[in-house]
Amino acid sequence: MNKTEINFDALMSDVGFCESKTSIALALSGGGDSMALALLLNEFCSKKSIKLVALIVNHNLRDDSRSEAEWVKSQMDNIGVECHILDWVGDKPDTGIQENARNKRYQLLTEKCHELGIETLAFGHNLEDQNETFWIRLISGSGIDGLSGMASSSKRNDIKIIRPLLPISREELREICKSHKQTWIDDPSNQNENFTRVNIRKNLKFFEEAGLSQNRLNDIIAKISQANDALKNITDKVIAKIVRSNPYGYVTIDLDGFYNCEDEIKFRILSNILQNFSNNKYPARSANINELISNIGKKGSTLSGCEIIIHDDKICIFRELLKIEGKLYLNRNNLSWDNRFIVPNLGKDYYIKALGEDGVRFLKDNIGSKGYKNIPYKILKTVPAIYKEVVISSNSNLLYKESEIISIPAFNFGKTIEIVNKILG
Repeated sequence: MNKTEINFDALMSDVGFCESKTSIALALSGGGDSMALALLLNEFCSKKSIKLVALIVNHNLRDDSRSEAEWVKSQMDNIGVECHILDWVGDKPDTGIQENARNKRYQLLTEKCHELGIETLAFGHNLEDQNETFWIRLISGSGIDGLSGMASSSKRNDIKIIRPLLPISREELREICKSHKQTWIDDPSNQNENFTRVNIRKNLKFFEEAGLSQNRLNDIIAKISQANDALKNITDKVIAKIVRSNPYGYVTIDLDGFYNCEDEIKFRILSNILQNFSNNKYPARSANINELISNIGKKGSTLSGCEIIIHDDKICIFRELLKIEGKLYLNRNNLSWDNRFIVPNLGKDYYIKALGEDGVRFLKDNIGSKGYKNIPYKILKTVPAIYKEVVISSNSNLLYKESEIISIPAFNFGKTIEIVNKILG
């Protein structure tokens, strides 16, 4: 495939982009891949009357990173694309720089998308990126799920992530830039041999000479992905049968149904639920999930910020109290709390947080233990409640406030406030 054969409309359709959307964001680094995507998206959005917004993350890891970000922004200004620079401020880690920078990048990008009301974020990952990811995951011992490569469409922090350029080579994308007389920045970290991806990239020629071309490897990844999709479909059907979520914010798995599953399906059920709860981009480590499976029925366990216990012939998975998000003020629309609930905008004096020990005592005093007698105490402490701050006195410019529970939606207590349970959709 060369640049004249790239059907970008088809690529966008393949990643499930809905043309009825009014806006889309682009993660723009200034490299050849994302610059090519900017050009392609700009043409696509202009034809479809869709607003394109480019987002540049300045990690502040190099002295010239800000000037580079400004230059990239100027390139978007030249073609009339709205652009924002997002700065990573604060201390930087001494180790795990690439992983931490990648996670921070996703955080800044998705937060900006929420701020702008944009639901879809496009990345410029290409064919070689996909193949390099395969080798990285193979070296780290990933299973079939990891070896199926980067998904062309996924979700991160409630933003849809699309990668329309996965079938396109790095060389082809640079040809697109050249045809538009568009220059780009080569990231010096791409030559740093301290990074695993860089070493893999430099050694891929060996496999190509042995007959494993980039396209052939991509075909293999596609076949693994097909097998993975089949296993996902089986897992989804089993989850629909034996897994239940509830208004209290935890999940139960029928114990007998779980024991009757094949090991791979057991693994996928737990991995799916734990990743949903933790909102991690990647699932828990395979060894940790396998250890968890072997311990089920023997003792309680913790993993990915969750506790796992057996109660009433069911596996109960709930959030560790100390890992739950703290109080969140309900002064914006469609806020997500603890990755478990979507909560409404009630105003600056209202917030949501877990009941904790004090809240459970309040619950017992107000509805009696019959209302929750079959829910373990550990789980009760993780149930969300809505609080209101009330000014009790003021002294000069200082306000003294106390909080009162006005609603515990799971128990239909107090003011009727609808919160939406996100777990398992």
